[in-house]
Parts: sequence; C-alpha cells; structure tokens
Amino acid sequence: MLAGGTQAERASAMYRIAQGNHRWFDIEAGDTVIMSSRTIPGYERAVQSLLCDLLRRGARIHTRFSDPHIHSSGHASHAEQRRMIELLRPNNFVPVHGTLHHLMRHAELARNAGVNGVRVVENGRCVLVNDSTLEHDVVVPHGRTAVAVGGNVLHDDDLTERAELGRNGVALITLLLDASGKLALPPRVSTRGVPLNDERTVTLRSVAANVVRTVDEARRHGHDMEEDVRRVVRRAFADAIGCRPAVEVHISWLGG
Repeated sequence: MLAGGTQAERASAMYRIAQGNHRWFDIEAGDTVIMSSRTIPGYERAVQSLLCDLLRRGARIHTRFSDPHIHSSGHASHAEQRRMIELLRPNNFVPVHGTLHHLMRHAELARNAGVNGVRVVENGRCVLVNDSTLEHDVVVPHGRTAVAVGGNVLHDDDLTERAELGRNGVALITLLLDASGKLALPPRVSTRGVPLNDERTVTLRSVAANVVRTVDEARRHGHDMEEDVRRVVRRAFADAIGCRPAVEVHISWLGG
C-alpha cells in the first residue's frame, strides 16, 4: 500500500493510519512500514511522533537511517525536468517552487531546451502575458497578514499585545469610589490566564490590599490613581508568582 503523509500532515493517510482511525486500513503487529522520504526541516518533532505511534501499533519501520538505499526523492531529476519541457514544448516558462537558486537553475534548463520566453519571478512580482511574451515590472505588497475572526487585519501592536496576554494573562481591577474619592466597596480583583495555581486566594487578597493602600495614597497626594494602581498590581503579581500580567483598571463613581 502506498500512503502519503510522511511529513506527518494531520489530514494525510499515514497520519490517520498511525492514529488507528483510517477508514479502510489498519496497522497490525508485525507489519512493515517503509518511510522512503527525507524529513523536511522543521517537521522533525511531528515525524518522530508519527513513528512512535506506528511503533506502538507493532509496526517494523525502515527509514533512510536504518536502510540508506530506500530513499526516493519527491522531486523530479534534471533529466526528468528536461524531458517534460521537450514533451510540452512551451512558448513561455516560469519556474515555481524552491529557492531563487532552484528557480534560476530550472530557468537555465528551459533556455537550453529551446524555450524563448523564460522569466524567474519571486514573491510579489507580477507577470503580464502579452501575446507570446512575458513581462514583469510591477511589484505588489506581499507577505503574511494576520487576520482576526471577521476578517479584520491584526497590526503589529495587536499581535504584540496578544503575545503578552498569552505569556502572562490579564488582571482586572474594578474600583467603586464615593464622591470624595474613597473606596465605597473593597476593590474587585479578577484574572484571566494568570498562573496562580494553588496560591490563588492568598495572591488575590494580597493584591487587593495593595490596591486599597494605593487608592488612598493617590487620593491624598493627587496622583494618577489608575496608573498608580496598574503599576502596583503588576509589581504585586511579580513578587507573588514571578510574572507581570497586563492590568486593566476600571473606575466607577458612586452616583455618577
């Protein structure tokens, strides 16, 4: 049986076989699996996990490390590429896939095979097909763009903020003040994604106590209460658990 997915792609046949949830095929103890490909850099961990899943199912695995002669390339050889060009006899040729080095070598092969219209195009370059010729002198913006749910583009500041929230979480401080600026109720401290573990109650009480003192000092000295509370809360969490979450302070006035 030939199965795709030697890079452990999650939708591939090989991945589903290793997981034991392929619709028509299963691995049994003693079956032989031959992985005839090289692992693409960056996929090593996923491929090793795939091999481990196959071993757990009792498979005997052969790779290019155990059997160096079984490797089969997934890319055409120089002779095969030239033969394809000779069969198709194209008027124009634009090589795709690979580094600039690969593209230029493929383009050189096409010229040597008699193709007149050959262009090497990198990401962002437009190709204009004009009768039997190729022209490209326009560059368009390109690259990765992060998009939120709903299609809104996420800018660098948004991504930085999201990364910070992912690392340390967020603490929410809610203050209800009376007309004189004093706390009408104890401050409410809640968190999302902050690694408090078993010290949650103790830590939140300690943070709340720091907030009470900070609100009183800011009121008496005319400081920026919101900024003072934010700074003290971040320091209190750092002292307690070693991380500084993002802090949002919400101030409401009694009767206001």
